This record gives sequence, C-alpha cells and structure tokens, in this order.
Amino acid sequence: FAENDPDRTVRPAAKWGYDGGYLSEISVTWKERWGRLGPAAHAIHYKKPYVVRNVTTDPVFAPWRSAAMARGFASLIALPLIGPAGAFGILGLYASEPDAFDDAEVQLLDGLARNLAYGITAIRTRDEHTRATIEIRESEERFRATFEQAAVGMAHLSPDGRYLRVNQKFCDITGYSREELSRMNFQDITHPDDLPADVRQAERLLEGEITTYSVDKRYARRDGTLVWVNRTISLVRDTDGSPKYIISVIRDLTDARMMESQLRQAQKM
Repeated sequence: FAENDPDRTVRPAAKWGYDGGYLSEISVTWKERWGRLGPAAHAIHYKKPYVVRNVTTDPVFAPWRSAAMARGFASLIALPLIGPAGAFGILGLYASEPDAFDDAEVQLLDGLARNLAYGITAIRTRDEHTRATIEIRESEERFRATFEQAAVGMAHLSPDGRYLRVNQKFCDITGYSREELSRMNFQDITHPDDLPADVRQAERLLEGEITTYSVDKRYARRDGTLVWVNRTISLVRDTDGSPKYIISVIRDLTDARMMESQLRQAQKM
C-alpha cells in the first residue's frame, strides 16, 4: 500500500510464495529517487503496469538488483491498485526467469489487479461505514446521557413552542410527565403575567434578531403551585436557515428566591 508519510513508503501488506526475507530487506517508495521512479512508483504515479523484463539489465531496478538476484528473481511486474481517489498501492509479482510477463500475461494480470483493487475498496468502504455508524451511535449515546442526566431541566421545542423532548429534571421542576408535556407547549405552563415578555423574545429569536435570550419567569406546576425558573433559550436552524427546533435550559430558582425573600425580611427587622 502507498502510504502518505514523508518518505512515501510502499508498505508490504500481504505476500505469498518464496521471498527469502526480500521484503524485509528492501526499501520501496513511490516518490522519485536517484532521479527516477522505481517499478512500484511508476505503477502508482502513471496508473499503468510496469514490467522489469530482466533484473540484471533494467536500470530502473538497480537499487534492488542485488537483493533480487540473491533470491533467484529474474523479472517482475508492478500492477497498480486503483480506487476512486487514484492508485493506492500495487500488486507485485516476481518470476525466476527473464521475460516472464508477455503482453497477454500483462493484460490478464492487470485485470486481476483491478478486481483485487475493487475488493479492497469495497472492504474499506464497508469498514468506514461501520466506523461511522459506531461513531454516530456513540455520539448519540453521549448526547442522550448528557441530556437525561443533566442537573438542569432541558427541553427541545418546535418553533411554535410545542415540547418535543424533555429530560427527567424538567419533569421534576414542572410536575408533569413526559407524556403530558408532549401534548403541551411552553405557553400552557407559563404564568399569564410572564407570558407576553417571553413570547416577544421568542418571536425575536425566530426572526433572527437575537440568537439567544434568558428570562426569569414562573411556571404553573401540575399541582397548581408556582415555581420560579430561569429559562435560557437558543435556536437550532436547518441547513437552509429556517428554524428547526428550540433548546430550552431551565434552572429552578425556588431556593434562590426563598433566600432573597428571607434576606429582605431580615433587613426590614
């Protein structure tokens, strides 16, 4: 395989037959070296088979000649493995006799290399799809854990204010179940006196005048009691810029409001 490291290494990935340690001894690159391209580099750069008919006479093969001759290799062919982005490696075949690869053999082996490249590309595509699927699943699991286990109330709402998704903390604050909230919008649980200001800010958000806003307001809980909350709102837009959904983060201000009230009473005494 043709690596994209600084040395443009051609890394042995698989072998079959006798090599006598040949692959571990030689160094192959797909960049120009000594003013010329080696057989592997030639096949990768030009996307065409390169045949060394005789290792003893081909000047291109000089850097590897001694190692090849010591193992009885007399000729070879380097066939490019071509994928959608170009040649990504070679299939190299060595023979013990000179001129082992005639035109018919080259044509046959070139077809073999193309089939091999197609298979490798298919496997890589499958593996990339598998990795992407796993990454998406893990990302969704992280988001779900963050959303569900947050120490604040969180909700996703449609642009018209309907609850699409809420976490358990949001249910605890409002006293409503997820199922009940799925049939409601934020206006249904907002105190009437606090609703006009909240709606105006929501309209500005949808119109693009602001990107987020925060407001203190009262929710009417399911049991009829009121709870003060801080509501921070932001908008997620679709690729075409249209509003997709609203993110609402809710902090329960009950304790803070109670402490403020107690402090004011203490100051009056």
